[in-house]
Amino acid sequence: MDNDDIVDILFGDVCIGDLRMNRIKLNYLSFNFNLYLGDISLGLSSLQRRKVYDMDTKYCDEDYKDFAYEDIKKFEQSIQKFHKIRIWASLRCPDDYINLLYLVSHYSDKDIYVVSIPPCQNEDYYNQTIYDKVEFCEKLDNLYDLEYHLLTELKKQELREEWEKQVKINSDIRLLENGVIVNKSYSDYFHLVLSVIDEEYLDARDICDRCHLPFITMLQVILNEMVDKRILDIELEESPYQKGWVSARYKKNMKLN
Repeated sequence: MDNDDIVDILFGDVCIGDLRMNRIKLNYLSFNFNLYLGDISLGLSSLQRRKVYDMDTKYCDEDYKDFAYEDIKKFEQSIQKFHKIRIWASLRCPDDYINLLYLVSHYSDKDIYVVSIPPCQNEDYYNQTIYDKVEFCEKLDNLYDLEYHLLTELKKQELREEWEKQVKINSDIRLLENGVIVNKSYSDYFHLVLSVIDEEYLDARDICDRCHLPFITMLQVILNEMVDKRILDIELEESPYQKGWVSARYKKNMKLN
């Protein structure tokens, strides 16, 4: 396959960094818009989607508050340069699967290949779904280690229909159970978060683990929903290591009901 005519899409910048360290020369694009969360009915550029995407940067200086819009424009302009796309996805991971549905639905005129990333060895941490790609990319040291398949037109149609179904349902949260999308509301998790947030300080990973939440971003969105609905009053700490990124720790002030 001519590598000048194909672009590789990964769902996260960390994996791209690992591949570059391994000196694998491909055309890379990062697509990481948290489509398993929030409103997907109005497109990536909607204010609702950008709010979810900017979750980690909403406490930054004003200059950093429009990352989502610029990233979306850059992605859409870049992908149009290629006739073929190859998507790297951990199909156990809801974020990856929903991203895959979106890409197939919006770029089905192109040849679409999928690299199905195998599970990590360690199953103890959130089932390791978010780290499948990282471990895979760290171990990949040769382009020919890639195993990928071309989506048939029938498969594309199936995935487009699934995306359209999810747009119509438009739930707060989309997760995977046994390979099937399960739709949840933010409020489904309120009582779980309240049950573990009695201590003054709790690490975000600890909350996710004890609430069986698969992603820290999901916890951030749920906590913000709880604040908006006056169920919980919390204070997000700023990271001491990198200005503009929310620390992975939360301070609970009080329960309001």
